[in-house]
Amino acid sequence: MEGAAETACGQLEVALLQIMHRHHNQSLQQRKQTERARMDAVRRATRVADLLVGTVDGGVQELYINESASSLKPARCLQQSRGTGSRLTSGLPPPTQSIQS
Repeated sequence: MEGAAETACGQLEVALLQIMHRHHNQSLQQRKQTERARMDAVRRATRVADLLVGTVDGGVQELYINESASSLKPARCLQQSRGTGSRLTSGLPPPTQSIQS
């Protein structure tokens, strides 16, 4: 009877060791999957951040160009109107000349 009990104990111990080994391997596998998923998420988040920065930079640059162009328009209008005004008055005698006569 003692031999049968020892055999049963030995088998139980072997089964317990197998369960522990299987659990350990599954834990390692799950850890690797989690680490891969985390790294993948970081890569994707970095890509999204880069795209967002590029989009915002492009929008800011476009706004700057539009603002620069619109701020130059009044100066151009003034230059053109001054040029037009001087062309219109270039044929007229100066006002002091009419007073002196």
